Amino acid sequence: MSNPLKTNLVDDLLSFLTSHSELIHDLYEKIEKDSNGNIDQSELLGKLIEQISDVDEGELSLLNPRIAYSILKTIPGIVFMYDLEKKKSFYINNQINNILGYSDSELNIDERFNELIHPDDVEVFARFFPRLLSLGEDEEMEYSYRVKHANGSYVWLSVREIVYSRDENGLPSKTVGIAQDVTDQVSKKYRLRESEILQNDLLNNTSQKFFYLDKNGRILTLNEKSKNEFVAANKVDPIGKVLGEFLPDLQSENFWHHFNRALASELTVYEDFLDYGPNERKYYRISMNPALDEEGSVRAVTVELTEMTQEVHYRERLKRSQERLQFALESSRDAVWEWNLDSNEVFYTGFLVDILGYDKQSEPFNRKDWLNHIHREDKRRVFSEFEKLLKGQQDRYSHEYRLKGDDDSHRWILDRGQVVEYRDSRPVRIIGTFTDITERIEQEQRLQKSEQRFQLAAKGMGVGIWDWNIKTERYYWSPQLFEILGYEPFELKSGFEGIEGFMHPDDKPKVIATLARYFKKQIDEFSVEYRVKHNNGDYIWVRSNGQAVFNNKGEPKRMVGSLENIHDGKVAQIELSKRQQLLNNINQNINEGIYRSTPDQKLLYCNDAFLRLFGVENLSEVEKQDFSTIVFYADGNDRETLRNELEQKGYLNNCEIKYQRRDGSTFWALLNCSVGTDEEGNMVYNGAIRDITEMKGIRKELIEAKERAEEMNKLKSSFLANMSHEVRTPINGILGLTEIIEETDDLSQLKEYSEMIRESGTRLLNTINSILHLSQMEASSGNFDLNEIELNNFVKSNVNLFTMPAQKKNIKLTFEPHNKDAKVLGDESMIDQILNNLIGNAIKFTDDGEVKVSISEKTRRKKLFYQIAVSDTGIGVSEDFLPRIFNEFEQESSGYARKFQGSGLGLAICKKYTELLGGTIKAESKKGEWTRFIVQLPAK
Repeated sequence: MSNPLKTNLVDDLLSFLTSHSELIHDLYEKIEKDSNGNIDQSELLGKLIEQISDVDEGELSLLNPRIAYSILKTIPGIVFMYDLEKKKSFYINNQINNILGYSDSELNIDERFNELIHPDDVEVFARFFPRLLSLGEDEEMEYSYRVKHANGSYVWLSVREIVYSRDENGLPSKTVGIAQDVTDQVSKKYRLRESEILQNDLLNNTSQKFFYLDKNGRILTLNEKSKNEFVAANKVDPIGKVLGEFLPDLQSENFWHHFNRALASELTVYEDFLDYGPNERKYYRISMNPALDEEGSVRAVTVELTEMTQEVHYRERLKRSQERLQFALESSRDAVWEWNLDSNEVFYTGFLVDILGYDKQSEPFNRKDWLNHIHREDKRRVFSEFEKLLKGQQDRYSHEYRLKGDDDSHRWILDRGQVVEYRDSRPVRIIGTFTDITERIEQEQRLQKSEQRFQLAAKGMGVGIWDWNIKTERYYWSPQLFEILGYEPFELKSGFEGIEGFMHPDDKPKVIATLARYFKKQIDEFSVEYRVKHNNGDYIWVRSNGQAVFNNKGEPKRMVGSLENIHDGKVAQIELSKRQQLLNNINQNINEGIYRSTPDQKLLYCNDAFLRLFGVENLSEVEKQDFSTIVFYADGNDRETLRNELEQKGYLNNCEIKYQRRDGSTFWALLNCSVGTDEEGNMVYNGAIRDITEMKGIRKELIEAKERAEEMNKLKSSFLANMSHEVRTPINGILGLTEIIEETDDLSQLKEYSEMIRESGTRLLNTINSILHLSQMEASSGNFDLNEIELNNFVKSNVNLFTMPAQKKNIKLTFEPHNKDAKVLGDESMIDQILNNLIGNAIKFTDDGEVKVSISEKTRRKKLFYQIAVSDTGIGVSEDFLPRIFNEFEQESSGYARKFQGSGLGLAICKKYTELLGGTIKAESKKGEWTRFIVQLPAK
């Protein structure tokens, strides 16, 4: 989808608004505002023009009040200008009402912004102002968020904003931007999921003709559609035969060329034909797809034949029809006019000069001139009908009347017009056309005299002629018309009633409605295709064209027309449409992006999957465009590298390339491309792109899993070393002291040895308890006791337990409670364990200074948390180890030579307990200076 935020017109307008933003701001402050604080935008632009004299022609065209106001109203987005210092918008165009559905009185975006923005998008604006204040020159910012619509739903807005004014310190002070409704794009992933489901259904139930060939081109198997089509005709068993022998028309160099490409792992598609007899030829689109084995080698080729005979024929007819239509448009002599009712100015094309003979340098053909030049017999009727348009009773009209030219002669014209702009329910602008129909009117007047010649000509063309006198209800049907329907004249009642009785029931309402619209001059010509029942009982398709003659009152009085048998062509067209629809449905749901381009990078064809890969809405946006405007490479050097390789080798095989979509996101793809020729022999590049982002992600995850396994192996070794040390050291101490006690009689020494045994036992018990705590958490189903805990008293009691250890190390231990009750819902034993580990570690790793415990409150996403911080002035943690500090069995120093003892489980237990309680824990540190642990628990 093209981004309307980046169109030339919008860029030019934004550039102009940026250049003259200060003047716009001053004018905005001076212009009188209505009761809602809004101003007349057209008045603002008008005064802006008066103040500016140095604009060029391009800017001047934008500054025409009518045009500029229309641009600001119709730009597909919200244009706004914002004062960062006042935090207020001082200009917003009317599109904000159209996109959000509010009236001016209902919407004051600055006051209601916090109310309208989606709660989950509030963080977007927490980052918004800091990013704006850091933007450099010529930089812009893009972001997205949701805003509540008047109907209660949310609209996704994509914003593009630039800074155009800075204060004396160089900081941004004013911005200008556009916000675009991208709700449909956000939901695109859901439509893509539905598309994939439809694709599977289509491919599993396709009725195309398939052959499965071995690498020598021999038929291994074929589907039922192929058997019904070819086996019955050839009356031979195809299994084991070369496809070219079974279908001789495919025994060609073209077939083997594409077959060899398929053997080279390429998906290839081309068109060919099969002769079924001297006068019967069918055209097919032939797709060859390599079938790969488990090692990625081609083991067979699938050949799909899709009949496109009717498509080829219809394509040729369509080409001729388009050539005729182009010629008709270039040859048209219609004059186009536009009437501004406010200024009474009429603008018209040069063809009006040719029709009426006016001097091209004369004054505009205004309303008064128009009324004075209408023939006096037509004036009352024309003005009566046109007055309905001016009063808003109808929004379009179509009249035939005579208009006087510069030489006083009258020309018959068909005057058609439509109101294209209203103001306060009053038409203010009408656009229409003048068609010179003088020759047609004169021809109608001579119609009776030329009827015989007309009948002869119609007979030669195989067209039936009918003549309907509407006033007298008399009819005439030519013999050819009866022949088309297969009836004798006496078998069928002539006239509209006669043919109405034989119309297909589904088509009758359409024919009657078309005729009624033509009589009311709502359409310019009567031409309708429908089915009628033939004398043989079948329904056939016919086309009826007619031309009526109207009286001075605009009422039809006579109608002459033709009836043509179009059955064969119509049936072929319907069948082609069905086949094309089936092909389109299949094409839309193939995941692999297929394309064809010229060597000079012009895109000739691509399927819907290709468009989806690069974020393009439809083919019309990119057809015939430069390939480089659609396909962007994440690495700018890839384009030239791949092109050189393709030119040298003639193909690209399984290249992994990183591409970029229109929205800036990237994806990995597998590219296969080859040099070929089109139907006219011109060189083309045929390629296929498959999104492999997910596959590469899986590959990356496998590598990361392997690295994690290796890391866990290292951790296991470190853990075993630590546990060996932590268990053997206290046990050796206990056993050694026991031997000493047995040999001593000094009672004073026994008390000291007993204390040492107790410390060793406590150390061993702590190690075992840590392992048991961790094991219990791994096996626990999450069941624990939650009670209301007042943190100030609870934390204080835990801090008091460490008063003596702190005094022994001459460390200052302080506690700062919260200034009000801080209540949480938690498990007392868990929070005890967390505090004991954190405060104990702080004292353990601090030799000089202080340990500080404090409680404060924080709000995160509108939810209140209480924060417990434990800070120390100890040895700190290195920057490399800090991300792993909460891992199980991890210690910054390990082995028997480490200075500080421990199992490496304490902080891991703290983290798990905190998360079970619905909170978070993080660590901050500077090596050699300080460490701070912060625990956040949700308030009750």
